[in-house]
Amino acid sequence: MEAAGLKLGGESDAIAEDLERLIRDTVATYGPTDVRVAEITSLPLWPHERGWSGAEVRRYHVRLQGAGPITLITKTVLRAERQVMALLSAQGHLNVPWPGMVG
Repeated sequence: MEAAGLKLGGESDAIAEDLERLIRDTVATYGPTDVRVAEITSLPLWPHERGWSGAEVRRYHVRLQGAGPITLITKTVLRAERQVMALLSAQGHLNVPWPGMVG
């Protein structure tokens, strides 16, 4: 599937739109103000990178206008885990992923 610079494999239009919004919001939150997302490409994970929890984990190569490319990893989590990540992030803990919400 390809929509507005988004190259994903097998996701529905609604999921692709949510993922694009999540990635654009993440770049806008943590990147310089003059950087824009040019293209998002889904990349495969090796079996040992998928984790033990069974949660859906995905990797994306994000080409940016105004900066070099980055790699982002998303994980589908339950609301309780998102709330804990938001709390830890708000408290300033290091290495806490951004608790952006899809859906």
